[in-house]
Amino acid sequence: MKQQIFKLFFRGMLGALALIAIVLLLNFSVEKYREIRYPLKYFELLEDSAEENGLPPSFLFAVAHTESGFDPEAVSSVDARGLMQITRDTFDWIQHKMRLEKPLDYDRYATDPAVSARYGAYLLRLLYDEFGSYELALCAYHAGRGNLQKWLSDPELSPDGRTLKEIPFSDTRWYVGRVLETQKSYQEIYHLQ
Repeated sequence: MKQQIFKLFFRGMLGALALIAIVLLLNFSVEKYREIRYPLKYFELLEDSAEENGLPPSFLFAVAHTESGFDPEAVSSVDARGLMQITRDTFDWIQHKMRLEKPLDYDRYATDPAVSARYGAYLLRLLYDEFGSYELALCAYHAGRGNLQKWLSDPELSPDGRTLKEIPFSDTRWYVGRVLETQKSYQEIYHLQ
């Protein structure tokens, strides 16, 4: 009888240990997956650019993640380039707004991670200041300032001229949602602001 109780106790202990090991392994796997899915590539560049422009680092990481997957050589179908996917016209406009004495050449510098991070953060700050929210800044970043200004002046889309009831472009609507969800992931995983 004592042997049977001992065997049952031993099996129970082995089962409990196996369950604990599985839970720990799953937890480790989930954490590793999250870190792989949401990397901290170009950490110093993005963190410094966020700080320089008064933006939450999680926001800048989310934009870079969504725009290029942190690929500095990424080129879109509209020839937007780099980590932050900036077009030639926008690149030139940013330099004008920055009042640079020696503007940089787009073909040479658009894929430079430091330039892309700095210019992207600067643009996002300008858009945030102009439109008053991160959601609207993302709309303008993706669809263009002109489109956002047009949407805000349409009473059907914006009864108050400052917020949107709905983003009219489905790809921009997806983009804004994706960036904001990705930002939450960076905040949860890394406790970034």
